[in-house]
This record gives sequence, C-alpha cells and structure tokens, in this order.
Amino acid sequence: MRIITNHKDERLGAKKLHAELFDSFGEFIRYAKENINRQSSDRRSDGDWHGPKSESLDSACDLALNGWDDIRPLVDGILGDVTDRLADRLADLYKPMYDFGGAYVDMGRYVEGDPECMVNFSATADKSMGRVVKVVVAGTASSMIDPNHIIKRGIAVLALIDTINKLGFGVELWWDSTIEGRGTGKIYSTAVKLHDSADTLDINSVMFSLAHPSMLRRLCFSVQERSEKASEQGVGGGYGVPHDMGTVVLNDYDVIVEKLQNGRGDIGANPLEWVMSTLKGLELVPETV
Repeated sequence: MRIITNHKDERLGAKKLHAELFDSFGEFIRYAKENINRQSSDRRSDGDWHGPKSESLDSACDLALNGWDDIRPLVDGILGDVTDRLADRLADLYKPMYDFGGAYVDMGRYVEGDPECMVNFSATADKSMGRVVKVVVAGTASSMIDPNHIIKRGIAVLALIDTINKLGFGVELWWDSTIEGRGTGKIYSTAVKLHDSADTLDINSVMFSLAHPSMLRRLCFSVQERSEKASEQGVGGGYGVPHDMGTVVLNDYDVIVEKLQNGRGDIGANPLEWVMSTLKGLELVPETV
C-alpha cells in the first residue's frame, strides 16, 4: 500500500487529500482480511445490505478472491444488445481463423469433410490498438443506498469495460471510495487498481469489485479500520460522509463514474443507452450506431 497525505490541489478547494492506494486487487483483499481490529466490517449480515453470500468479512474476502459471477447473465444480456448495435464495427476487428481446433465448428466445412472446420477469431490490426482508456469508479455510498442499486450500476459498468476491451482498446481500471472527515478539513480516499492495461482482461475477475456491496461495506471498511487515520475517518461511527472522488487529481481519467448519490439512476435504469453514450463520448464508436 502507498500513502499520500496532506496533498493539495486547487480542484479540491481548501481540503487536503489523504489517499491509501493499492496497486492490485489481490493486495487490497489480503490487507482487508488481515485486519485484527474488526468492527463494522465483520458484523453479522443484516438482510441484503452487505450483498449476497457475505455473512462475514472472511466470507466476503473469499468471495472476492475466488470470484463472484452470479450476475454474469445480466451482464451478458446488456453485452448482447451492445454487440447488436456494434456488429459491423466488431466484424471489422475480428476475422475468423479456421484450424483443427477452435471455439466452435463451422458446419459447412464439417459437412464437406474439411479437417480445418473449427473457428477462432483473431484481432486484426486497427488504429485503436495501443490506446488505453482509463476508468475510475466511485465505490462510496451512504448506508441508505439500496444494495441493489450498487449491483445494477456495477452491471452497467462491467458491460462498458468489456465492450471497450472488445473494441480493441486497453483498459486501466480503478475503484475509489472517498469520504470527508468530520471537522478535519480533509478528505480520505481508499483506491484500488483493479486492472492494468498490460494484462488480459477477464471480466469475471472484476465483477465483485465493481458490483458487490461488500467491496465497500466489508473490505473497504476493514481497510479503514486499519488506517492510521481511522478515527479521523469516523471509523466506528459512520465511516465518514460520502464525497466526490479524491484520487481524480492524481490521475488523468477518461471515464469517471461518480458516486451513486450524484446519479439520477440512469446508469442502472438504462444501462444500454449509458454504455452507448459513453462509447460515443469517448469517440470509440461513430455517433450513428
């Protein structure tokens, strides 16, 4: 973990930033699970507030480490609609390659007895290759935010990330929970790098971090409980007041998904249109699709 403290930036106004930064999701999980001063992070699950399969901090950490893909069908549903809209663009990017083994069988070739009847898709050279889209998602949410809203927004963000990747662009993905201290004149950010553009993107590996309520309500709370600034962050008494992301002043992001309190519900309510409008705003796809 890296710590940046008392950071000043005109975009923060008079407030100073204290940021605790994790360079990988694995590091974040391990740090959260090693907490020996567990408070709200490990309290007994109350209804669905912590999200599914999250009876304790340990169970949430195990779920984060081993993967949570219950929402995969919902993500795929949006991706199917997006793919239909971008069919021509994706067809230009991925050309069929025939071989003895592959993803599926070409029945025409199979019936004709062609041994190279299996199909894989190979990415073609494209001007998009080499460009990296940097995305940061606000993870903070007040206790009044319905866990289903966290999940629905996460599903939409997952569909966006997967689409950007399929369009041939690299993705750098961060998660940020920023709160304001009570009477300290500071904001406190816990930020995690979920994916590096140099790595192969497995969308299942980021489902928990982007869409499960326990990413905040167990793992992040546990990290706050271990912080040297725990008392300033209100640990044990509310865990701070949700604030706009502080780490946006430390990195130049292309997509900033702000905290749920700032939204109008349009991401979760109309995920397809949000994904498409974001792609167009980034000029990754034509306005006409």
